[in-house]
Amino acid sequence: MSCIYDEKYVKQWDKNTKENTFIGVNGSKSYGFLYSSSKKILTFNSRDFYEKAFMFHANGKMYKYSCSVKDSEELKPVPEKTIRGITIYSCGIMQRRESDGKVLLTVINQLDMKMAIPTFLKEQFLPSAVKTWYKDI
Repeated sequence: MSCIYDEKYVKQWDKNTKENTFIGVNGSKSYGFLYSSSKKILTFNSRDFYEKAFMFHANGKMYKYSCSVKDSEELKPVPEKTIRGITIYSCGIMQRRESDGKVLLTVINQLDMKMAIPTFLKEQFLPSAVKTWYKDI
C-alpha cells in the first residue's frame, strides 16, 4: 500500500505529483484524510484533492474508498495557482495476480476536475452521438 500513498514512492512513478499525504485519524492507517496535488500541465493549472478515505485488507487484497471532504478549504487551504477538484467517489482494489505475482490495481473514479474541455478536443475525440447530444443541450 505504501507504493500508492507514501509520497516518496508516489513521486517515483508519478512525476507530476507535488504532494501526496495520508493523514490517519488518531494515528489510524485505515481511515483518515488523503491530500494530493499535482503540478501544472501544459495550460492547465495545478489541481489538488482533499478526501476522506477508508482502506482495509481482506483475503490478500487491499480495498480503498474515498470521496471529497465538504468545505475542505477550511481544513486544508487551497495553494496559490491551484484549483481544488472534487472526488465524487474513488474505489480501488489492489491484489497480486495469481498467474505471475504482479500487482494488479483496479480503480474506478468519478471526479470533477473543475476544468473546461476545449471545443476542439470534444470535436476530435467524442463519438458523433455524444457530439450531437452535447450540442443540443
